[in-house]
Order: sequence, then C-alpha cells, then structure tokens
Amino acid sequence: MLAVAAIPAAAQYSRPFYDNEIRVSSGTYTATGRTNPFEKSAYYFEALFTKYYSDNLGFRTGFRYVDDDLGISYFYGLPLNVVYGTGKRFGQDVSIMEGESFGESLFLFFLSLINSVEVSAGLTPGYLEKLSYGKYDDYYHYLGRVKGQFGITADVGLGLGLVIGRIGIRGDIGYHHNLIRNYGVAVTDLHTGSISTRKTPAGRFSAGLGVSFRF
Repeated sequence: MLAVAAIPAAAQYSRPFYDNEIRVSSGTYTATGRTNPFEKSAYYFEALFTKYYSDNLGFRTGFRYVDDDLGISYFYGLPLNVVYGTGKRFGQDVSIMEGESFGESLFLFFLSLINSVEVSAGLTPGYLEKLSYGKYDDYYHYLGRVKGQFGITADVGLGLGLVIGRIGIRGDIGYHHNLIRNYGVAVTDLHTGSISTRKTPAGRFSAGLGVSFRF
C-alpha cells in the first residue's frame, strides 16, 4: 500500500522574529470528578496578549471568561502565564512510502502541517459572580453556592499550531487546578430529608481553538 509520510527538510529556516502576539480563542471546560448536576461542561472565551523576549520564551496575560462555570457561577479571570515554544518552523516535504496504513498516513500528513509547539504554565486569579442555584430531580434537591468571590487556578497547557507569516491557527488543551475550593453544593434527599455537602472539584480540563496575529 502506498502511503504519505512527512520527512523533515534537510535545512531549517527561521521565521522573522515578532515579539508581540494577540490571540483570541474559545472552547470548553470540563470538571474532573463529576459528582452533581452542576458539574458540567462550560464554554470559555479568552483574549490574550503575549510578549516574547526571545524566539522561544514569553509572558502571556489577558482576559478569560467562563460561562456557567461548574453550573454555579461565571468566572472572569486574568491569566498570568510563562510560555515556551519551538519558535521556529521546520520545512517538511511529503513523499511516498510503502507499508503504512491509510490512518497512519493521514495522521502523518496532518502532523506535517504543524509548525509551532508551545507549552505554558502559570496562575489565573479571577472573580466569581456570587450566585446560588437550585435544581431538582426525582430523588434529590441540589443547591449550589459560591462561598467567596475570589478564585484562582494553577494552569498548565499545550498548544499545537500552524503559523503562516504573522497569522496562526492553534489548538490548545490544558488543566486548571483550583487553589481555592470555594464552591459548595448541598444535596437534600427528598425521601429521607437528610442533607450532605459536596465540595469544589479539584480542577478542570479545557480544550479549544484560536487564531493569532504577531507583530
């Protein structure tokens, strides 16, 4: 079977160095350890600015909005992240090889389009809109509350992107650990009247897509 594979070109080539980047992206947050009906996926939007101090290292900040975070409250955050990336594009040629499956060939083809890899780590302090909701099902009444309006997460992320000149398209995944666990959910058994409490999940996973412009 004929297959397509990506073979790195013999020489690397560097893009012009742009030390500023503006990025907008959106995606979903999903809580870990889903234990009540409030802990569902939420939509997020962020607008970020990155200052690069070298072709690889930079600092990123901006604004993040999470809609219906864990089903209890809206979150407005200020990301403060250090980023480290490849900083260079690698020319890649496509050639014909034998012995690979179609799925492997397709994976290698899309992998050949990725010319930017980035990791990030930092903190996101923010504001939780102070709300409480109630919800019923056949057996329980759930009441979710935000105990305090300050929230902060420790974040790690990985981004893969296609950068052409100044424009980039990027997919990102991340994990956001709650350093302040100030959500609470009271669960009332409608048959026995007993009440139990459940705390904030340890963290959330995120996945999203975005576009960027460097200058």
